[in-house]
Amino acid sequence: MTGGQSELYWQLEYEKQEARVARKAAKKKKRKKKDPNSIPELTKRLDRVFSLWVRHSAAKDGWVKCYTCDHTAEVHKLHAGHYVPRQVKTLRWNPCNVHPQCYACNMFYGGRPQDYRDALIEEYGVEDVEALEQMRHKESPWTRVTLAEEIERYERLLLELGVDL
Repeated sequence: MTGGQSELYWQLEYEKQEARVARKAAKKKKRKKKDPNSIPELTKRLDRVFSLWVRHSAAKDGWVKCYTCDHTAEVHKLHAGHYVPRQVKTLRWNPCNVHPQCYACNMFYGGRPQDYRDALIEEYGVEDVEALEQMRHKESPWTRVTLAEEIERYERLLLELGVDL
């Protein structure tokens, strides 16, 4: 390449790079901001406040006992473990279906379903546990309005427990 061709080549390369950067910036700008009242965003918020409520409502002096193995830990170290998996929306935020569980029980041992069921029967009775198990087949009642109402409810309950949000 001669001096003029080389200069023209680098000028074109520079312009291509500038165009790529501009397209990338425009694409970033176009991304929609998440609607705080969308069902996915309300679901995340309800998951957070409900999990806090489950753990704090069972706490004594900041410590909580695992529902399935009796391990005791600080509130923030336990999970909100579900008997019927949280993918079943009908029971996802049902207080009878969700209790504090240690990391080991909830993650390593798959929630320890038999131990969980035994603890539920001891606390609620076999009839209520069977009714809970049958509820998994019902249609999910959750709408934007009901999710927002539940968020407000659990935020209020957390404030009553003295938990800062």
